[in-house]
Amino acid sequence: MVLFLLASIPLTYFFILGFSGQSDQPRQHTLLAVVRGSLWAVPAIGILAILRFLIGGGFSTGRLYLMYGVGEVLAPFVVAGIGIALLERQSLNTDLSAALTGLTSFLSGYLSVLSFFEIARYLQHFDSAVLFVLPLVRTAFLVACPLLFLIALREQYGTRYLALAIGIGALALLSWIPTFYYLSFQIPALFSALVVAVSAGLILLYLGKQNLPSRR
Repeated sequence: MVLFLLASIPLTYFFILGFSGQSDQPRQHTLLAVVRGSLWAVPAIGILAILRFLIGGGFSTGRLYLMYGVGEVLAPFVVAGIGIALLERQSLNTDLSAALTGLTSFLSGYLSVLSFFEIARYLQHFDSAVLFVLPLVRTAFLVACPLLFLIALREQYGTRYLALAIGIGALALLSWIPTFYYLSFQIPALFSALVVAVSAGLILLYLGKQNLPSRR
């Protein structure tokens, strides 16, 4: 049952590398970036544990959103962003293809270690949110957000604002999906997680075709 939790991020990573035609990038942007992301996950786990302790528990809609929308989705993504700013700034200054590979590699290492940590954290209580909803949410983030971020960072005017709008809207949606699950909307949450993962793939296909030279 934990196979999807463990395998979803690595499989998605290899899909993105194959799609973007960047599997032959230097190790600086692939293997070493994965290692940097994995190492960053170690202090990140401590930071996230402290944040979840401060959030506490509860069963109101707002409290559940803080616990799952913020604690399980937005906070890990924000901590990942801090890691990118600290460890991957050099990759961001390369061409778009190399930057996408470096960013995706870093996030893949980071999210993969978080997935392993989930096994220890939920060892006594696995549910569909842990096994499927959260992995799908993180997969959707890994697929679409790096390219959206890079386009927003490099493009100008309408293209930048469109990428920002899509990215912010996607993060807001992703943060609510696990919250819906724990509000007793389990089936809609599972379906929504699957839809956003597929939609992220379509975003990557479209934007990749428009912006990556190897996909034109």
